[in-house]
Amino acid sequence: MQVYGHDLFRVCRLVDGPLVPAYGGASRYFSKISTTMADLGAHVVIFHVYRGWSDLDLIRRQNYRTYIFEPQTFYSDTDLLVQLLQRERIDIVQFFDYQHILLFAPTIRAHLPWVRLCYEAHDVIPDFLRSLNRSELEIQTATKNLSQAISLVDFIITLTETDRKSLVSYGVDPRRIAAIPAGCDPDEIRFVGLSALHEKNLLFLGNLFHEPNRIALTSLVEGILPAVLRTIPEVRLIVVGDAPDNLVNELCTHPSILYLGVIDDLNEVFSKTSIAVNPVTKGSGIRMKVLDYVSAGIPVISTRFGLEDLPLEDCVIFEDDLDLFPKHIINILSEPGKLSDKFVLKCRGVAEELSWRRITERMCDAYSRLSRMETVSPKGLRTGFNVDGDRPYYMNDFLTLGRYTDRAPVFTGYKYGILGHGKLAIIPYPNEAEMNETH
Repeated sequence: MQVYGHDLFRVCRLVDGPLVPAYGGASRYFSKISTTMADLGAHVVIFHVYRGWSDLDLIRRQNYRTYIFEPQTFYSDTDLLVQLLQRERIDIVQFFDYQHILLFAPTIRAHLPWVRLCYEAHDVIPDFLRSLNRSELEIQTATKNLSQAISLVDFIITLTETDRKSLVSYGVDPRRIAAIPAGCDPDEIRFVGLSALHEKNLLFLGNLFHEPNRIALTSLVEGILPAVLRTIPEVRLIVVGDAPDNLVNELCTHPSILYLGVIDDLNEVFSKTSIAVNPVTKGSGIRMKVLDYVSAGIPVISTRFGLEDLPLEDCVIFEDDLDLFPKHIINILSEPGKLSDKFVLKCRGVAEELSWRRITERMCDAYSRLSRMETVSPKGLRTGFNVDGDRPYYMNDFLTLGRYTDRAPVFTGYKYGILGHGKLAIIPYPNEAEMNETH
C-alpha cells in the first residue's frame, strides 16, 4: 500500500489542548492534515492530552486512531507513551511545541532510535514573543529552549517561508526543513463572491484568546470602524470567534458591532459578509482565516503579516498601514462595481491550489524526504527536561482568561483511552484486557 505514491508510513502526532471540534487555526490545521492524511492511506495515530475540551464522540468518528490521556499521565509516564509507539509500530513522531520535544524526544530517541522526529512549528516562539514586546529574559529563555529542541529533531515543517528562514538562522540545517502553508476547504465553503456587498457588513474572524487577534480587534474597533462609520454610518462589524467575556463587554457593545461567538458553519456568516478585514500585525505563523475568505470569494483587506508566501495578490487588498484600512473599505462599499468578475475567478483558482488535499500531499512529500534521512545524533543527549507544569506555553492564555472553564472531562482515573473508526475503549488501571478488543 502507498500514500500518495510513497511507501506507507505510520505517523503519531502529539497534541495538547482542543482537538475537535476545531475552531482555532492550529487545531484546524492539525485536524485537517490528520484526516486527509488518513484518507490518503497513511496510518495516523494521535496522542491527545484530554482535558475535557474536545468532543469524544467526534473523535470516535474520525478516520484515524486517537489515544487520550489525562494530563498527569501524559506528562509523567513516558514509558507508557514509548510502549504505545512500539505497539503501533510508529516510524514518525510529530511534535507541535518545543516543550514536548524537550520532554519526550530524548526518551523516544533512547528507546526507539529508528523513529524519525519531526517538529511542526506553527510559531517561532522567540520571534512571536519579540513581536509582543515581551521581556528580554522571556525571549532569551525561549531562544535557549528552541535551540535545544531543534537539535533533537530530524526535520522541521513551518507554515511560512518567513518562519523557515528564521529557524535556519537559529541553526536548523536547510536540508532538514520545509515550509508547507495551511490549506482551505473549497468544497465545504460555499462561494459568495460579491453578492453581499449591499449588506455593508464587515467581518472579523479569530480566536480572541490569542493575543495577536485581541490586538487586531482592538485596532479595528477603536480606529478603523469609527473612521468608516463617519462616512458610511450604516456599516456593521460582525465579530466571530471564541472570546473572553471581559473582552466582549469591553469591545463589542457598540450598536454597530454584532458579536456572534463561535459559529459551527462559516457559510452562514460568509453569506452576509461584504468585506472581510484582517488587521493582524503581531505574532507569527499563517493567517488561515484569510484563506477561508478567499475560498468564499469575499473581498479581503489584510496586512501581509503571515501571508507573504501565498499567491494572493489578485485576491486580497494588502495594506500594512492600518490607518489606510478605512479608505479601502469605503472605496469598495461606495463603488462596488470596481471589483470585477476576474477577481472572483482568481479567488476560486487560488482556493483550489491551496486545498487541504494538495497541502497534505506536500506534507507526505516531506515525510518521504524525512524517511530517507539519517536520524540526528545530538551531542549530550539526556532526559529530564522540565516543562512549565503540565501544559505547553500556548495554553497559558486559555487558562488565565478562563477559556473552557465550563467543560470537564467525561472520564477520569483511567490509564488511557482509544478512539476512532467508530469505536471507543477506556483502559483502566491496571487491567488492559479491553485493549485487545480494539486492535
